[in-house]
Amino acid sequence: MGKASSTKKVARAARAGGRRKVRSQRGLVFPIAIALVAVLGLALIFYARNENQASAATAPIANQDHWHTAYGVYICDKFIDPFQHGADPNAADPLGIHSHGDGVIHIHPFSSTTSGKNATLGKYLDWEGVKLSNGELVLPNEGGTYKSGETACPDGKKGTLKVAVWPNVETTTESPKVFVTDFDNIHFDSDGMGMTIAFIPDDVDITTLKPPTAANLAQLGSADAGGAVTTTVPGATTVPGATTVPGATTAPAATTVAPDTTVAPTTASSTG
Repeated sequence: MGKASSTKKVARAARAGGRRKVRSQRGLVFPIAIALVAVLGLALIFYARNENQASAATAPIANQDHWHTAYGVYICDKFIDPFQHGADPNAADPLGIHSHGDGVIHIHPFSSTTSGKNATLGKYLDWEGVKLSNGELVLPNEGGTYKSGETACPDGKKGTLKVAVWPNVETTTESPKVFVTDFDNIHFDSDGMGMTIAFIPDDVDITTLKPPTAANLAQLGSADAGGAVTTTVPGATTVPGATTVPGATTAPAATTVAPDTTVAPTTASSTG
């Protein structure tokens, strides 16, 4: 009788110990999960910080660099008109990568969103309302859809989407780098680049298709430099209603009579 009782006590103790062990293990799950979440959160914070620092240190630098890239879009056998920013050419650019409808991409990022490694062709095309994936180009304002491998050209030939990139489109004699995929991530590496987005048959050489604005990129790029400044020399008198030409300099003591523009002895010179 005593031996049986002892056996039962040992069994009960074993069961109780097992239950306490299970409860102890369950009690550790929550703090371990919290610790893992905290570690993961810190890792993400450090990663984001390092990414932002890397972007800030890589050109183009936000609120500092101001670059220009000539671009063109070649469909089948000709360049089409430059993009006009969808339905609203006058809409503001909150990011700092845009165009003035002149075939030039102006790159002066305002934040890390479009600076450093984030300064990409995809960011510009988003602003223009253009969709360019690995196999499809959708132009804004019902400009057409072009898919690699499809027949969309007047000559009945199939076309392929490609992008050619010149590192210095005005002076380089080197052949451009040609992309056939990952178009959105093409990076703006420096000032004076050139890019041609093309949907062309395989017998057309994209390396010969420099953007039409390549030859006068510097002149067109000055559109973001601001308008001409009108300088009025102290002592000059301007009569209400007179017209002042931007960039003109009015000599001391000159009198401008309405509605004429400038009356002698005024001396006007253009500063550009």
